[in-house]
Amino acid sequence: MARPSAPRDCGELTAAHEAGKKVLVHIATGADMREAVLAGADCIQHSPIPRDPGDLSEAEKLADLMADTGTLYCPTVATWEHGRGPDGRRTKLDQIPYVDVFG
Repeated sequence: MARPSAPRDCGELTAAHEAGKKVLVHIATGADMREAVLAGADCIQHSPIPRDPGDLSEAEKLADLMADTGTLYCPTVATWEHGRGPDGRRTKLDQIPYVDVFG
């Protein structure tokens, strides 16, 4: 199964923005993230798989780009941290503990 790619032409983004919609793009790599941000995505979903996990420069450049463009970011780290219960078995979404950071 092919993985979805970030938008290569901003036709979809332009159409969504013209309709007053925000665009969230699901990414897998740093290249996907950069391309989506430069194409005009309003929000990036998930964390990119780093080229070199020991080198933070890629993440720093992506963070700077997103800050410069005002792009929102939802890394979905909680899914990775809480994907299994205390007994090691997979949990159902409604059983995952969470912290309400807003209140």
